[in-house]
Amino acid sequence: MHIPFHRLAASSLALLAFVAAPFAVEPAPNTAPAPTPNTKPLVVTQENAGTFYREYQRLTKWPRLVAPLTVIFCRAATKEELDKEKAVAGPHSHAFVHLYASPEAAQAIAARSDQFPVGSVIVKEKIGEKNVVTDVGGMIKRAPGYDTANGDWEFFFHTPGGEFTSGKMANCIDCHNNSPHDHVFSVWKLSAR
Repeated sequence: MHIPFHRLAASSLALLAFVAAPFAVEPAPNTAPAPTPNTKPLVVTQENAGTFYREYQRLTKWPRLVAPLTVIFCRAATKEELDKEKAVAGPHSHAFVHLYASPEAAQAIAARSDQFPVGSVIVKEKIGEKNVVTDVGGMIKRAPGYDTANGDWEFFFHTPGGEFTSGKMANCIDCHNNSPHDHVFSVWKLSAR
């Protein structure tokens, strides 16, 4: 009786696998840490800038008036007072906003940390009449070396009408460099609410 070699080889391998199975060594369990959900750095684009943050924790229950210097006067503000408010609040004067924080940022805020971890995202959603979003601005904490002189934050700004800018934005940097908390203003006050 003649058995072709390729059938003999296949039969021998099957028999070897069956006999050796009880003695097989199981691989060591995977001891590597589980990957974090945010392994890829966030990329904000014109297409996603108005929506990507909607699942983040909203830090404001109601829209918040930013730099409400004119509200406390109980009268119409003078031009000098309005100019002073604009100088203090910059492009955010007379704006109602909602603030959002990514899970990394929310944890840092809750812990009242002096520094935000890489991957933290804080978004300021400006609200206009009839609760319509007029602009979305934000900041993303990048890996060390992105922009060391400015806390390694990347800024972005988007209008629903199509304007979009991101990167090392001088107007954002100039203002946020005045913050005593890793280039971020006021979120610690909100976390207590």
